[in-house]
Amino acid sequence: MADVMERGQAVAQIFGQDTRMGSFTSSLGKDKLVVTRFEGSEGLSELFEYRLEVVSDDNQVDFDKILGTKCRLEIQSHHEGVKRSFNGVLVETQWIGRDQDLRYYRLVLRPWLWLLTRTTNCKIYSHMTVPEIISQVLNNRGFIQFEQRLTESYPQLEYCVQYRESDFAFISRLMEEYGIYYYFEHNESDHKLVMADASAAHEPKLGGAALEFAAVGLDNITAKDRLNEWAEGRRLRSGKVTLDDYDYHKPSTDLMAEKAASARYQHGDLELYDYPGRYTEKGDGTTLANVRLEAEQAIDKRVIAGGDAVTCCPGFTMTLDGNPPASKGTKYLIVRAHHLFRGQAYRSTDASGEEGYSGSYEFQPLDIAFRAPAVTAKPVIHGPQTAVVVSDVDDQCRIEVQFFWDRDKSQSRYVRIAQNWAGNGWGDVKIPRIGMEVVVNYIEGDPDHPLVTGSVYNAENVAPYVKDKLNAVSGTKTQTLDGSGYNELIMDDTAGNELIRFHAQNDLEGKVENDERREIGQNVEVKIGNSRNETIMSTWTVKAHQKIEFIVGNSTFTMTPVGIQLKSTFITLEADAVMSLKSNGLGQVSAAAPLTVQGALVFIN
Repeated sequence: MADVMERGQAVAQIFGQDTRMGSFTSSLGKDKLVVTRFEGSEGLSELFEYRLEVVSDDNQVDFDKILGTKCRLEIQSHHEGVKRSFNGVLVETQWIGRDQDLRYYRLVLRPWLWLLTRTTNCKIYSHMTVPEIISQVLNNRGFIQFEQRLTESYPQLEYCVQYRESDFAFISRLMEEYGIYYYFEHNESDHKLVMADASAAHEPKLGGAALEFAAVGLDNITAKDRLNEWAEGRRLRSGKVTLDDYDYHKPSTDLMAEKAASARYQHGDLELYDYPGRYTEKGDGTTLANVRLEAEQAIDKRVIAGGDAVTCCPGFTMTLDGNPPASKGTKYLIVRAHHLFRGQAYRSTDASGEEGYSGSYEFQPLDIAFRAPAVTAKPVIHGPQTAVVVSDVDDQCRIEVQFFWDRDKSQSRYVRIAQNWAGNGWGDVKIPRIGMEVVVNYIEGDPDHPLVTGSVYNAENVAPYVKDKLNAVSGTKTQTLDGSGYNELIMDDTAGNELIRFHAQNDLEGKVENDERREIGQNVEVKIGNSRNETIMSTWTVKAHQKIEFIVGNSTFTMTPVGIQLKSTFITLEADAVMSLKSNGLGQVSAAAPLTVQGALVFIN
């Protein structure tokens, strides 16, 4: 029993991390896993990755208990009492070997923001700014450890679509486009996402902004983190950005926007032109052009450095002390850092047991605006989709549609409708109605710019003509808004029974400004349910080769090439002035009953 206790105390002493340069903590408990090696990369607008090798004397470590949980590595800096924390979510574990009673594992820590790379969604955000959209995405996933240190104002977007992309990719491309970048602040228990758009958001690094510079080989150990390598660099970059766009609300408005840098070297005025710029106000276009220009220019004056400054964390600022190769007192923004830590050796085959840290870093002058390069591609919808109409047309001739990828069935947006013609007060108008399935295409494949290009039938909305006739019949059939009737123009191409049929549910109006001509090969039949009124301002000529006949009840009026016959129960001829009956041949007046001829004077012959 005493031997077991002594062995346990010895193991506890070996695995105790309190006095070591680096210590690792997880939810398994203190000193359950001990760090032997750490390598990590982190940068502005980058998801950090911390790779650790750990050792344990437990041969049954249950990683189900800590996978997906928060872990922390602490490394002591040269500043007395100052430790740099590296917090992250454990996302990967791997068994890498054993040595006697010890087990070795490799762990990978990523920020909680990395978890959003494991999600995808389709969603419409309407009438929100980019910071508001980002906040909603993070909050909807249950993440609240973030802060927006933003100084700029951001336009409200009418619609912004996340389409088949991860939450991380979605918010990343929005931040890149609008000039927002991010970094992480670490404390003793967690890490926080910070979003920024200006240098005012950045604070001095842990332990104070000053870093000692000491060239390799100089023995000037101080109580500060140090740099021993410093290499300034330049890169030729484009010096002008021009954007353009089109707004159908203001189709004649010039939206071209540009921003240019001060060219200090040959070819420093090279231009980047892009269309569409995804804006509707020229001022917004100028802002977006400036963001792209600053992202292009930010890569120019970078510094690559090396040393043992573990407190160098991207998103914080630093200055150089000692004998720096740069201007003393110049403020720099820490852009990127790569860390390498070797802990105490536990393997019997390890050559050295000394602990140590080294790192490489990237800085840029703080007075140069940092912008993340636009590396996250926006989704492209390569083909048409269909959606359902959910509301009537608005005053801009748009319909509101709901997409079938909307799983909540609560998101919709107004979309323009393509017509055959669209002139100023003239053109073709066919508006899909509520419940119709419409075909939606996307301008340049952009999910934010849909366009309704047609409609399709489905099992609930069937074609108006029977299946057997569909190959022969074409036309248009509408429906009265209350569903009680329809208007229709139909063309039937069935051989031998070709037909054009027109149906007006209520009135039919037509106006011909000049002449109307019709030619009918056979017969015409017109049936009028009530009255017919015609007004002819000049001449009405009716010509028939065989007969013209008018019939009203028992009364008939018949005209043939050889005669005119008027027949009725009563016939009255009345003239206000003169009535003349004349025959160039025979004439006859007869009656089966008495015949009366009456006048003021009656002349016969």
